[in-house]
Amino acid sequence: MQARRGALGGKTSGEARRAASEQERATARLMRASGSSYGAISRVLGIPESTIKRWCKN
Repeated sequence: MQARRGALGGKTSGEARRAASEQERATARLMRASGSSYGAISRVLGIPESTIKRWCKN
């Protein structure tokens, strides 16, 4: 089954997930830089506040 999916081409699920995550990280960092609270960012993106804090820490 997996080999068949790979033969179809395109992004693997890990690549697609990583790309989405990078976009969300960038959005979270921009929101934080503009003064949004961790809680507000968490609610907007639907991501746990602890994850937002970790992303913005680095």
